[in-house]
Amino acid sequence: MKCPVCHQGEMVSGIKDIPYTFRGRKTVLKGIHGLYCVHCEESIMNKEESDAFMAQVKAFRASVNAETVAPEFIVKVRKKALSYPKRGKRNFWGRCKCVFALRKRQCPTSSFHNQTFTCSG
Repeated sequence: MKCPVCHQGEMVSGIKDIPYTFRGRKTVLKGIHGLYCVHCEESIMNKEESDAFMAQVKAFRASVNAETVAPEFIVKVRKKALSYPKRGKRNFWGRCKCVFALRKRQCPTSSFHNQTFTCSG
């Protein structure tokens, strides 16, 4: 079977160790089954092989995330955001309602550049 990516190499069944990087941390995922191109080293995996690969990736990402941010801190921030509905809503949307009003052009165009808008809620 020809490689669907480079169209030059043949796909060969095998087991490889694949390097993986997440947030600056590097690891090698060992024993990954699949079809590998001898020319460009692209891989094709079936459902079971892909699930095994993704399980290793998820485990590594979870370990990196656990090292960098404490789960207790995440819970604390989420509770704080939910205790202030207006502030939490604004933070999750990333913008206040005033920006949406400006985009819909609900303010006079003459005052658009001269006025400082404040968000009331």
